[in-house]
Order: sequence, then C-alpha cells, then structure tokens
Amino acid sequence: MVGLFSSTYAALYLAAFNPLVVLKGRLLRSTKRFNLRSSLVVFQFIISMGLIFCTVVVVRQLDYMRNIKLGYEKENVIVIQSWPLGKNEKTYVKLLSEDSRIKHISRSSYLPAGETNNNNFFVYPDRNTEKWVKTLRYDVDEEYIAAMGMQLHEGRNFSKAFGNDTLSIIVNETAAKDLGWKGKNLGHTLTNKDNKTYRVVGVVKDFHFKSLHEPISPLVMVLGDQAGSLIVKTETKDTEALIQS
Repeated sequence: MVGLFSSTYAALYLAAFNPLVVLKGRLLRSTKRFNLRSSLVVFQFIISMGLIFCTVVVVRQLDYMRNIKLGYEKENVIVIQSWPLGKNEKTYVKLLSEDSRIKHISRSSYLPAGETNNNNFFVYPDRNTEKWVKTLRYDVDEEYIAAMGMQLHEGRNFSKAFGNDTLSIIVNETAAKDLGWKGKNLGHTLTNKDNKTYRVVGVVKDFHFKSLHEPISPLVMVLGDQAGSLIVKTETKDTEALIQS
C-alpha cells in the first residue's frame, strides 16, 4: 500500500510538469509539494527499516529453533498411541521388535513435546523433611533414555539386571543442582509424600520438555510399566515404508 501510494504520487507529480518549462530550466518547486514528497520519503524509510528489523528478528528466531540443542533426538522417532490395544500392547511391541529397522521401543506416556504440568512430584532428599522440592515425574521404562537419544551425565540407566530398580530414580541436572548435592549425586535418596523412598542411580543431562520460553525445571524419572504410547526409534531412511508395514 505504501509503495502504491508513493508511486502514484510520483507519477502524478511528474505528469503535472510542463515540458516546455522543464526544457527551459524554469522548474519551480512549491514548498507545499516539497514537504509532502519529503514526508513520503521519510515515511517509506521508516517502514523499510521496520521491515528489515522484523526480517532480521524472524530469521534469527528460525535459526535458533533449527539449531537449538533440545537435549534429545526427535529425528527418526515415531510415536504410536497404543492404549487402544489394551492387553495386546505387549504382543504388538514384540512384533515391532522383530523388525530390523527398529532400534529401540519404549513404553511411556511422557514425551518431551507433550504436556507435563499434571504430574507434580514433591520429594525431600536424604530424609530431610524440612526441604521439600517440587519436581515433575516421568514414568519410563529401561528403553526410554535410549529411544529418545538422551545422555546420562552420571550413573546408569534403568536395567532389568537390577531386580530392585522399582525403587531407583534418575534425576535431571537441574534437580540435582536444586537438591544441593554439589556433584555427589549417586546414592542419595528421595522420599515422596507417600513415604516411598527412591535411591538415585543416575543423572540425565538436562533436556527441554516445556516451551523454550521457560527455564528447565527439576525432573525425576521412575521405572514404571505405564501403557499409553510407544516411542519407536528407527534407523531407516524410508520411514513411510516402515509406517506402512
């Protein structure tokens, strides 16, 4: 609209010139016309600078979203809503595991890209009932960290080799920091409101599980057999053919 208006004014302005006067070098500019033209030029300049600024901001935001390290790998991950399968879910998982194009299969309803505000988990460390810490809780299985491509900062992952892992817990780096363990994180205990005590066996590197506008908050992972979603990590370039299968 600005371009159309300014170009129309310029065309009308030039069309109003008397060719004979122009050729004789007697072109006179009225103060009124000069002020209007100058105002339009300044207005165009302001609009242009604003558009350039907005373009730079958008480009930087897009570049940030493309290159930000989320702390997990979202590529080659398929999420399947498996709760309609009911008791047949485990059979379905067994069939999926026989496909060589599938690397990891995790059973968990908790996704970094999903809603996590409804699973608040209050705990206190090392039987210190005076220091309650609000965290978020993820119920995961032994394959979750591997399927999501997360990295352990310290300790180990859940494993079926340990019969008592139902009382083990993995915390993120932010939780370990807020709990005040100062780098000595393994072996500490966390107790919830039901007086159930977990022992810390690992620390997972921080990953974004909320909007990037929000800082990473404390999070804990407990071993649970919760159905609802299957997180499938694949190693094939033809994902469409795998989905068809």
